[in-house]
Amino acid sequence: SLERELVPGPALAVGDLRIDDPRGRPLVSIEPFELQQGQNHRLAARSGWGKSSLAKVIGGIWPFAQGRLSLASDDVLILPQRSYFPATTLRGMLSYPSAPDRYSEARFAEVLEEVRLGGLKGLLDDSSVGTRLSEGEKQRLSIARAVLHTPRLLVLDEAFSALDDDAAEQMRALLSRTLPATAILELDHGSRTLATRNGSASVSASEQAEV
Repeated sequence: SLERELVPGPALAVGDLRIDDPRGRPLVSIEPFELQQGQNHRLAARSGWGKSSLAKVIGGIWPFAQGRLSLASDDVLILPQRSYFPATTLRGMLSYPSAPDRYSEARFAEVLEEVRLGGLKGLLDDSSVGTRLSEGEKQRLSIARAVLHTPRLLVLDEAFSALDDDAAEQMRALLSRTLPATAILELDHGSRTLATRNGSASVSASEQAEV
């Protein structure tokens, strides 16, 4: 069974974690690693490796796992490839799940500029904006949401997949600059390696199942 707990210490600590599919078939085994506040790890793996399942385990919504996982705080924000946006105004989409009045109009405008969606600043009270955005614009909006919320732990599950390489690097740099105290784990396509900054970790993946 999975031991998942909130304890003082690293933002994220994994101990011999194995993630299964709902039928109990192993998807991936992750060797122990820790992610401290302010550190950034990027995990690149092939499609079907189980990256989204790892994000769900961290978020507490995937029970099919064995091993240990601890978080220093439940202030965790997970941005999937397609984030959920409620059918509301642009300011409500940005502030979700918090109330829109938590942030000033100037702050909304600032984060829109930072993710290069400054053209939307005058549409904060427009409830139809969400229907007109491209997938890339929605991903930029998700990044703006992360910048607004400043979580303790941010998990990016292919959160830049609709952006070109230059735009993705711009968004990574933005997150590093604006969230210096946030631990960031990025799950992305690529070879089965873990590229790290400010730390190290390793994984091994099973070939037996895909999700």
